[in-house]
Amino acid sequence: MTRREFLQRSAVLSMGLGLALWGVPARAGAGAGTRAGRVRVALYAGPGTWLEGREAIHNFLRFLGWEGQEVSPSEVVRWDADPEGVGYSAIWVPGGWAYDYRRALGEAGQRRLRAFIASGGLYIGSCAGAYFASDFILWEGRRYEYDLDLFAGSSQGPIPSIAPWPRWALTPVWGEGNSFPLSMIYYGGQVFRPILPSPQEVRVVARWGEEAGPQAGKPAGIVIRYGRGYVLLLGPHPEIGYDFARQRWDREGGHGAQWAWLQAQLEALPVRRIRR
Repeated sequence: MTRREFLQRSAVLSMGLGLALWGVPARAGAGAGTRAGRVRVALYAGPGTWLEGREAIHNFLRFLGWEGQEVSPSEVVRWDADPEGVGYSAIWVPGGWAYDYRRALGEAGQRRLRAFIASGGLYIGSCAGAYFASDFILWEGRRYEYDLDLFAGSSQGPIPSIAPWPRWALTPVWGEGNSFPLSMIYYGGQVFRPILPSPQEVRVVARWGEEAGPQAGKPAGIVIRYGRGYVLLLGPHPEIGYDFARQRWDREGGHGAQWAWLQAQLEALPVRRIRR
């Protein structure tokens, strides 16, 4: 059995568990660009983004059968609100440094992103991309207000009991409904804390494991309904692994990357297809 076949078969169990818990409609064959159109993902590539993470996301999207195209902050600023008009189903904002994203996109770019998601687009935020999407950040005890506001709550990090910033580690993460944890890369990620009472429907899709200390069991991944679109925010990095023997990041789905789990999360969401 090839790695691709193993990952695809492994995803079936994760996706079934997720659908039972989240109540989000599934789409058969969501990874392929067939029938009603194709899934095109804009991968944000502005200042401050983590290059290795971007490369891993590109490879994961190819595995999934989705198209990926890097976009700059200036391109996002010129976006139309309609996903069909923009030409993308989703935008993926990778790990890196959230402050750089905020500065590069400015109010105009963030307004375009909100309109894009509200009209039916999907936002995927990994680590810094999830910090960026939050109402405010609590970083090392200091509060920072942010403006994108896709998530009505805070991102609180780092989690030093896993790895003090700027170190990274492999750590157990529990997917909702899974009977065992998955080992994922932690690199400065956060706990998600919604404002209470929450004005949004927030579904927890992952929780930090015992290595998180006081944060064990707290949300490490969430899904939010935003207008007609969805937001998937992730504190860990299931898109990438690390090859300790070769001392390098694994961008191809091995050594701690959890592509099957990540595939299940994305294919459980109603992703808009692009017809042109």
